[in-house]
Amino acid sequence: MKTLLLTIALAAAFTAARRPQTPDAGPGKPLSLEQELKALDFSWHEAVAARDTEALGRLLADDYQFDLDARRMLTKAQEIEAVRASDPFFDFGIFKLSELGVRVEGERATVSGILTTRPAGADKKARPRYFYTRSFLRRESRWQVISSHLVSMTAGAR
Repeated sequence: MKTLLLTIALAAAFTAARRPQTPDAGPGKPLSLEQELKALDFSWHEAVAARDTEALGRLLADDYQFDLDARRMLTKAQEIEAVRASDPFFDFGIFKLSELGVRVEGERATVSGILTTRPAGADKKARPRYFYTRSFLRRESRWQVISSHLVSMTAGAR
């Protein structure tokens, strides 16, 4: 739990530093809802990049589904297994998030943005880019990822 809270705090600080238009909660102030959702979204990317299946399992709802470029649909268990098995699709290597947007409608929220990756061992000029949308639902006083949709923006995508 401490690791997750630290990850959320670091992610919020990292996201706020890169996007100065996002208000910083400041020391001792609670995160805004937008900052909290961006931090949770960043936590998903970090968990995948670090192959942290435990963190991923905590973030994803049991009824979660991931639509990968309209080619593959994964459940929570399938995504966790793919990350555990080092599926090349989940080899982000170094990654960067940009153009993040958050929309909240009551107990539902959506985070969208651009994911740019540099997979380990790939050509240094290779920078696969993806547009993604991640949907969250507040259940039992916490946000869970219920679906993700990812579309390749790179020619010759994997």
